[in-house]
Amino acid sequence: MGVSRLACFSDCQVLVQLLNSRGHANEIDGIVEDIYDAIDSLLSFHFIPRTDNTHADMLAKSALLSCNSSLEDV
Repeated sequence: MGVSRLACFSDCQVLVQLLNSRGHANEIDGIVEDIYDAIDSLLSFHFIPRTDNTHADMLAKSALLSCNSSLEDV
C-alpha cells in the first residue's frame, strides 16, 4: 500500500503555471525536466496563496536552517 498520487502546493504561481503548462524556463530547465519526469508518474502541482501557506513556509525555513547548521558541523 504505497502512495499512488502526491499533490504539491506552492505559493510561487509562476512556477505552478510553468509546470502545469509544460512550459520551459531556460535558467532552470534541468530542474524542470526532472520535475516533468516525476509529474508523469506521481505528482500534481497546485498554487496556494502565501497567506494560506505560512505554517508550511515556517516549517521549510526551519528545515533549511537545521540542514545548514548540520552541514557546518561536518
